[in-house]
Amino acid sequence: MSTLQQRAERILQQLINVGFEQAKVDLSESSTDELGFKHNVPNAMSSKEAIQLTLEGVIDQRRASATLNTEEPHALDEAITQLWDTAKALPQNKAYEVSCDQVGNFDQGAAEPDKATMVASLKELLSTRETLAPQVNLEGHIIFENTHRCVLTNRASTLNTRAGHYGAMVQAVAHEGEQASSLNYAFGSCEALTQPFSQQFGIDQMIAATAKQVHTQRLDHKFEGSVLLSPLAALQLILWLIGQLEAEALLSGRSIYKDRVGERIASSLLSITRPARAPGVAPVSNDGFVVEDFLQVENGQLLTLTPSLYVANKTGLAHRPSTPAITVQAGDSSRESLMAGIEKGAVVGMLSMGNPAANGDFSGVIKNSFLIEQGEQRHALAETMISGNVADMLLALDGVSQEILDFGYYRAPWIRVPGLSFS
Repeated sequence: MSTLQQRAERILQQLINVGFEQAKVDLSESSTDELGFKHNVPNAMSSKEAIQLTLEGVIDQRRASATLNTEEPHALDEAITQLWDTAKALPQNKAYEVSCDQVGNFDQGAAEPDKATMVASLKELLSTRETLAPQVNLEGHIIFENTHRCVLTNRASTLNTRAGHYGAMVQAVAHEGEQASSLNYAFGSCEALTQPFSQQFGIDQMIAATAKQVHTQRLDHKFEGSVLLSPLAALQLILWLIGQLEAEALLSGRSIYKDRVGERIASSLLSITRPARAPGVAPVSNDGFVVEDFLQVENGQLLTLTPSLYVANKTGLAHRPSTPAITVQAGDSSRESLMAGIEKGAVVGMLSMGNPAANGDFSGVIKNSFLIEQGEQRHALAETMISGNVADMLLALDGVSQEILDFGYYRAPWIRVPGLSFS
């Protein structure tokens, strides 16, 4: 049987043979084993395999791309012909280019699942739920995924990766009679399942919090106060920021940070690193470049943007390859001390704010949340509105916890932000 690289090489040659001056093939195959559960009952383990093939061709400064889930010869021939016809009909753009001289072989994580440990992990999780909060109903899955990927270009790039990882998604709803909590969840990825599994990704904390959210109370008046954002809610702010520093926002002109490299864009308490690797994430970017670890925000100062090769060529910005992995560095305050410093506000499990405006303005609902009064957590809150500006929140944040929740490709602390309007 041909290796993944040999198969990719044949496809690359087909692109060259039809006349593309620059060509790129990104071929991956994955196998997934899934152990699901619903209504606190395990399902049978299932397995599946998948192929993803992305083709890219450039001719006379015109570019086209296509994605397939098969290597079947007829489908491939048809896709390449259509790719050629599409490219020839598109306008010229000198920014089009495929990666050059990128070479590497990267191997990480297990190659095969430990199915016995997957079963034991789920058994421990369901047992913990029964002891900790029997009124909570769980559903979700534990998976193992192993992915081989080969990225080739006719400009001397040859990149091979293999990444094996476990992943989990756990959703929870608590019931007491006819009353029910809102949906809560925890998720993450790892290279090894540790025991007790219920303590990975903050699952046990999420279950305990959900059990307290069946009976909620509405605010009786509007006020301005602070939020203590859970790591999941904090990530929602950070992902908005990262999106502002990447290709689409930079190219469209929507980014408010495009010309801010070297400037302070957040509180001095905030530092963000971008790891090249994470569970299930190999150090190769989507545009076919080897990725190195880098610091993106240091003590509130923006150090670098992350445009793709195309956006870099189009805008004149420096190209910075990256992966989806993000680490928000820990602070020097405990979660308890951050809460103790809040006179009135809320612990926020999740923000439901849609897509903030280009300038960061938003109005949304805080979910899975609790009122804070005089530094202590009180009752669960019913649907409560907050409004503000994400960019201003990043500048105003006044506390970052020592505790970090490790989601795998994301790692984040608790973050405190003052000056938000509650209603």
